[in-house]
Amino acid sequence: MQRILKIFDREHSDSDWDPDKSLKIRDQIASGQRFAGMEFFLPLFYPKPDRVSSLYDFLPEDTCLIHFAPEMEDQARDMVQERIINNFEEATSRLTPALEPEQIFLPAQETRKRMADFATLLCSPFGESNEIQSFTATNHQVLKQTISLKRKERGLIPPLSEQIHTWQNQGETVILCCRSLRQTKTLAELLEKHQHSIELLESPIDITAFTQKADSETLYLCDQPLSEGFSLSNPAIHFLSESELFAECA
Repeated sequence: MQRILKIFDREHSDSDWDPDKSLKIRDQIASGQRFAGMEFFLPLFYPKPDRVSSLYDFLPEDTCLIHFAPEMEDQARDMVQERIINNFEEATSRLTPALEPEQIFLPAQETRKRMADFATLLCSPFGESNEIQSFTATNHQVLKQTISLKRKERGLIPPLSEQIHTWQNQGETVILCCRSLRQTKTLAELLEKHQHSIELLESPIDITAFTQKADSETLYLCDQPLSEGFSLSNPAIHFLSESELFAECA
């Protein structure tokens, strides 16, 4: 406890804290009392070289993080960071004891790094409109069977490439969803040899915004697993599943 109080006293001397407010908090820490906002002084109990644990330190290795509206995460993170800074500046203006935000919160870059250690599921809403959005879709069972029948004679890529060219000649968009970044790059190299212009997409795909800039002559590849492919009639977009079409080669 003496070590913690020494650290608190050092923070007090290095900062412009109100003496009366500092003394009150110091007495509460010394007596082991609980008080509002005590969690913001947690770094005092774990000074360097120790560190305060975060949520990510307690998650099992097989944890799957679910991201709702991931396209809005950066904006939400910026708003939280702005609120943290505003709260700290307000406390400072009142000479209220407060540690620097960097001592308490994970930086945005570190947060992304820790989140990247876990599997993720991206869930994007279709839109903010109250109107019900409906899409007519068909599966790719026939396409899968066709490729399977022609596989022994011609391999997997040629019949798939022909179907893609057929759709593109009709002004329709094709997106191939792959199991991993490695598979995405491998298929991109293979399909380029069959006269396909390739563009890599980041997930999640915003269908509304995507259709406005889509080029039917471009074959889009996305590093995002899809268990089964499907085709939309309006807008005319074909989502191909590498996992479904190439399952026999896995």
